[in-house]
Amino acid sequence: PTPIPTATPHPGNLLENGGFEAEWIQEGGTNRAVAFADDGGAYEENNDHDQALPGWIAWFRRSSGVWYEPYAGGVSADEEPRRVHSGLRGVEISTTYTKHDAGVFQQVDVAPGTRLRLSAVSHAWSNWQAGPHPDDPLWSEGPGYDCGFLPEGEAPDDDWRNVTFRLGIDPTGGIDPYGETVEWGSGAHIYNCFHEVPRVEVQAQSHRVTVFLRSRTEW
Repeated sequence: PTPIPTATPHPGNLLENGGFEAEWIQEGGTNRAVAFADDGGAYEENNDHDQALPGWIAWFRRSSGVWYEPYAGGVSADEEPRRVHSGLRGVEISTTYTKHDAGVFQQVDVAPGTRLRLSAVSHAWSNWQAGPHPDDPLWSEGPGYDCGFLPEGEAPDDDWRNVTFRLGIDPTGGIDPYGETVEWGSGAHIYNCFHEVPRVEVQAQSHRVTVFLRSRTEW
């Protein structure tokens, strides 16, 4: 998050590794993710699905037969330049033939009362094996080969509705993305080309806040 200029001044970006440029840690035992289950519990895990990205922790919703753990890790501009907005790296959250509600979060120390704004850019590739262009890395169901952006609620069909991005901040510093204290920005469907996710603004209520980046799929 970056402080809003009209509020308490604080230069620069407050996030550690906000651009996901730091080297990814891929050694055994360093892969961290937090699963949020239907029973309200949160369970930290170490497994091969997640790469420990400096400054961030992966999170996902777990519900048997409904929500599954995604892959959370790095994408390199050398290997997939279309998937990196700037610099050398980006973060990828993905599932194949399953649904996810997942992302990454980070806690940030701030002065109580500070006004904060969180911004990010993202895009999805959403492809169906029975669609007109199965496994085509340039084609997403809905917009096709075009760049696609629609606010949540304006999608004309299930193809466009599949992936929704959203940004959130818990001004009390909690780490539960489903907690009542999280303030979420508006959702957006973004495909093929990077676009800014709708921003979210809050006033810190504690010495620590938590920021959430979120990707949710319908199919």
